[in-house]
Amino acid sequence: MCFINKLTRLNAEVSWQAPAEPITNSDELQIAGIYIRLLNQNPTWTLRRPREFITCLFDRIIDLVSDESTNQDELTVLAETGCNLLTAQTALTKMIPGMGIMPTLVGKLSETKILRPILLILHALCQEALCISALAQIPTSIIALKRCLNDDAICGIAVEALYRAFNHDCSELTALAIQGEDNLVSSLIKALTNSVFDTSIKAQIVKILKNLANDLQYGAQVQEMLDESPIWKQYKDQKMDLFLADKPRFAIEASPGQTNLYLTQGSSVPDAPPPVS
Repeated sequence: MCFINKLTRLNAEVSWQAPAEPITNSDELQIAGIYIRLLNQNPTWTLRRPREFITCLFDRIIDLVSDESTNQDELTVLAETGCNLLTAQTALTKMIPGMGIMPTLVGKLSETKILRPILLILHALCQEALCISALAQIPTSIIALKRCLNDDAICGIAVEALYRAFNHDCSELTALAIQGEDNLVSSLIKALTNSVFDTSIKAQIVKILKNLANDLQYGAQVQEMLDESPIWKQYKDQKMDLFLADKPRFAIEASPGQTNLYLTQGSSVPDAPPPVS
């Protein structure tokens, strides 16, 4: 029996929780009692308290992004951990909108110079319809994602996140995409001329624009914008489906492993998960 369990049996009224701050007094980075290295190696492991872990993880990422002198290595690892976990365990994404985290993520993406960590998290969340509905309720969500199109290092991730988002039928999000003169539709049309984008990324852009044009409420406005563009005329009749990957190219693939395993903090760092009693 672990030490915490013994204490809990002695006093059941006490709520014992793992520390929210990362533990860095050893070579192993831990968040909420979870060894990050092991979780990245086995993202399908079941977390005992996923809500607590996700809250602590996202809070730490926000703190690191807010500090320009931050430890970039830790930030990169934690952001990839979040993307890895949410990609491997898509059911976890359903709880995110109810946690009130998304407005904070979008707000930080709108202002920070360090875009990739937050973008990776949103990329994973865009696979879930509930998250898309939540994004549509945040007025600056599309503007924040559009910022990432201007960074050649992450523009492919941004396009793929938008591709995921607009594969869902959400007129409220389409409304955000056509707001303003320099809106998302016009930005995506211009992006088709970007030599940094390969054919598969451009195929995703074309698919995004066609999905927007098919929106029942705002599709006519989108189509009008497309018809006015000479750039769009070069792409509108092309069959781009062959260039669309079956799986997201920029998602962090879940490593194969057993399911229903639990990742917990012990007195030493194991190379395998502890047994489930």
